[in-house]
Amino acid sequence: MEHYRVLVLGYGEMGHAMEVLLDGRAQLDIWEKYPADDFHSVILEDAAPAAELILFCLPVSPHREVVTRLLPLLAADAICVSIAKGLDENGQTAAQVFADVLGTSHPYALLYGPMI
Repeated sequence: MEHYRVLVLGYGEMGHAMEVLLDGRAQLDIWEKYPADDFHSVILEDAAPAAELILFCLPVSPHREVVTRLLPLLAADAICVSIAKGLDENGQTAAQVFADVLGTSHPYALLYGPMI
């Protein structure tokens, strides 16, 4: 059985949860901007081009910076998915940030709800 290549961005509570949920179901790479000493974070520029699905397990505030950094690295059919709710420092949702940065160049999705 072929597994999707998933890049999880952020290794907080939701990043950990995604790791548990996807373990054995996907090839996982996990990136953390400020990794703990005992955690091995992938290098974003190395992992992003191979990812078929990029899971943003980050607050909305760094979305623009991270998706802008990723944009030139993404495979043409890579899908960006955010689980963040709330607003960034400019009052934008993750959906608005994705629309601004990705436009129609890459598919994206958002998972919202009181509990994911």
